[in-house]
Amino acid sequence: MGLVGSLEDLSLLDILQIVNVSKRTGVLKLKPREETDFYIYFSGGKITEILGGFDETSFIDVFEKQGLIDSEEKQEVLRLSKGEPSRAIEIMLDSNYVNEKLLQQARRQELSKRLKHLIRECKEGEFAFFLEQEGEVSGAPHNFLPLLEPLPPQALLTQGFIEESSERIAPSKPITPKEKEVEPQKEKKEEILQQQHQAEEIEELTEKDVEVVHPEEPQEKNEEKSVKPELTPPMPRIHPAKSSLTIILAAEESIFKNILWQKLVDHFSYVERVSTLGDYIKLTKALLEKKRPVLVIADLLMPTSDGKGYTGGLEILDESRKQFPEIKVLLLSDIADSLMDDIALSKGAICVERKPELSRLKLDEIENAIEEFAERLSEKIDELLPPPEEELTSFFKDLGAEPTPAGLRVRDQLGLLKGLLGELANPKESSEISLLVLRLASEYFERAILLLVKRDEIIGLGGFGVTGDKETMSRKVARLKVPFNASKAWKKVIEEKATVVSKSEEETFADADFFHSIGSVIPKECVNIPMVSRGRVIAILYADNAVSGEPLPDLSAIEIFMIQAGIAMERALLERQLLSLKKGLKRGDTKDE
Repeated sequence: MGLVGSLEDLSLLDILQIVNVSKRTGVLKLKPREETDFYIYFSGGKITEILGGFDETSFIDVFEKQGLIDSEEKQEVLRLSKGEPSRAIEIMLDSNYVNEKLLQQARRQELSKRLKHLIRECKEGEFAFFLEQEGEVSGAPHNFLPLLEPLPPQALLTQGFIEESSERIAPSKPITPKEKEVEPQKEKKEEILQQQHQAEEIEELTEKDVEVVHPEEPQEKNEEKSVKPELTPPMPRIHPAKSSLTIILAAEESIFKNILWQKLVDHFSYVERVSTLGDYIKLTKALLEKKRPVLVIADLLMPTSDGKGYTGGLEILDESRKQFPEIKVLLLSDIADSLMDDIALSKGAICVERKPELSRLKLDEIENAIEEFAERLSEKIDELLPPPEEELTSFFKDLGAEPTPAGLRVRDQLGLLKGLLGELANPKESSEISLLVLRLASEYFERAILLLVKRDEIIGLGGFGVTGDKETMSRKVARLKVPFNASKAWKKVIEEKATVVSKSEEETFADADFFHSIGSVIPKECVNIPMVSRGRVIAILYADNAVSGEPLPDLSAIEIFMIQAGIAMERALLERQLLSLKKGLKRGDTKDE
């Protein structure tokens, strides 16, 4: 048995990541408390099937909803198959109601809903992973309709997310033997009640979003107040997003917009969609309040706010320049018009990217074309606005060391601390110590800078994180030179040789200048941790969570590491002095001869 444990100790997302990264083939058995067992089938770390307490008969309903078969044809299929789902699928294929490609596509969407359902529901209970070579798993159902092309868990989590964002569709519900005997009329009643319940939920959400006018407030003021948009919740991820940017995708409702959104959510932390100028302004204000780094991708050809024009992308660009000058806008267009491109660039667009001309493509080519375009677009954005992870990677390379591979960030900080302390035992150069400090800091904070404390000034050694503008953190840090006693917090750290946590309201003019020198993202609170060697502070680790605004984590482990880093730095300096002394003695011996 490959992996056994409790779902309280190891979440399903973590289990999926372990199986995916290790490329295991086998069956993951989930045994939630007071629920039917579920089975996730893997091939080379990718998912092929999810079975267990799901009603496979209801999977046939998908084809009726999509208009591929009508109710009479569905009833005929169920009659001929005698209610056996596998046989029903065979009949639908033989009768040419569906082809293999449509069948696989529908199955991917169903498995996506099932996986999300399991992640939400399987919080308690037990799990066990059985390797393929161990043979059949006792009680596991046989494969019903496995994917011909297995998908990584992350791909399944984003698959079909478009449908769920506009309509809450539950996966085929887990059933018990008693539920199989429910009459058709009762099922219809339950469906009607479920639709009414969903309508009530939507009404409740709408009521929560609308601002209430207090009696003392004039009615006219309420007209000026806008309903705050509900931001997209973080998507469940197996691997972290490659870029911490929040993308606002402004385009008219279309297949292109929905598929592009689906492809971008795997690369960027958040991708929000808007269709009008008014929605864009509301959403942007909400994002800026949350201090999120934002990039706008706007379709050049979309309706204007008055409904008379067709260059809505330029309208968003103009309004953004007036109201949100700090936000960059990238335009999309499928028309090769150099004059229009020049106008867009002169108005402040960072670039104009050509999107695929869908009208010239065959139906089965559209998704691949948009996927390739999304990859090129993501690469272009990373080039224009480098993600902090890429920037940190570059910094590591500058120091002559290899960073942690992308997608394999360590969640167990204590385990990482133990490993880094081992590396700290025998550093070859002081630069390696700096590298190890920043590597650990990247697991705790969104931004961090290592500062060298000299006799009369403090200078930047290296750092990572979002700056809020085009210039990378490493470039900003390279220019940092601050007078020794300029910052109240740094002065306290140096005098007391202790960690100092500061709030934004406590900042001095010097602190404000420092914050602005490392970008436009201002933190609510920050921490300064000293590195002490030979009885004095030789370096300070500055860190914050300015992007999300989350509170600072427990600092115990990183404070311990900074103490050990100071001792290692002292040892490295002593070894360097000893080496210089040996070289001097050798020169003296040579002269005597």
